[in-house]
Amino acid sequence: MLRRFFALLLSISILLLIGCGKNTPPKPSAYQIGLDPSWYPINLTGKDNNILGFSTELMKTICAEENTTFSMIYTAWDSLLDGLAAGKYQGALSSLYPYNFNLQKFDFSDVYLPLGPVLLAAAGSPYHSLDDLQGKPVAVLSGSPSVLLLESKPQIFITPCNSVAEVINLLQSGQVTGALLPVVVAESYTGGSLQNKFVIVSPPLTDEGLRLLTMKNKNGALIKKFNKGLAKMKKTGTYNALLSEWKLTSPPGNS
Repeated sequence: MLRRFFALLLSISILLLIGCGKNTPPKPSAYQIGLDPSWYPINLTGKDNNILGFSTELMKTICAEENTTFSMIYTAWDSLLDGLAAGKYQGALSSLYPYNFNLQKFDFSDVYLPLGPVLLAAAGSPYHSLDDLQGKPVAVLSGSPSVLLLESKPQIFITPCNSVAEVINLLQSGQVTGALLPVVVAESYTGGSLQNKFVIVSPPLTDEGLRLLTMKNKNGALIKKFNKGLAKMKKTGTYNALLSEWKLTSPPGNS
């Protein structure tokens, strides 16, 4: 008799737990995310705070979309990945590129802010891709990865420059037809007093950019939530609205 009583009590307890599970919303997952607010080693032309604000707001929006909470932890650039490896946070925002040797150590999200080179041209230019510039001179910063990109187009005449100012001067004077510059640098020359002089005419030509990183096979759920939330933001237009709010340009094809 006593055994039946305890069995009945156990059954009731299980039913109560199941019932509570149905009516109680699941607890949001909580993650700590490290970042270096200087975004070293990227040349951001003074837009460090814009990108910090954009990144923070983007994370907040993904939190709401994916029933997740993120705590942002600021750290120095030279200890960002060490902190991730030591478990001080579960993820890190970084421009680290997913080369094969990096993929052995980290899992990478989709790019949430492109940083690759774009084609900058004079306003009203009929050109929209590197293929349109065969037989034309194109300015590029000496020693930058964009030189290799241009070398893959042998019909283009490469004009190496020592500074961004030199690139812009050549473009403005008509000595070159286009210029390859990192998107964050290029967008600095498409607003203000230069708004009607230059325009970005291509999407980023490489997949360089800011991503969320986790240690390999450690927080796959975090990467999935981030990618899913980012995709929703792009679909609803929230992503481009956030770029505009923080005075960051959405290049053609980046949506």
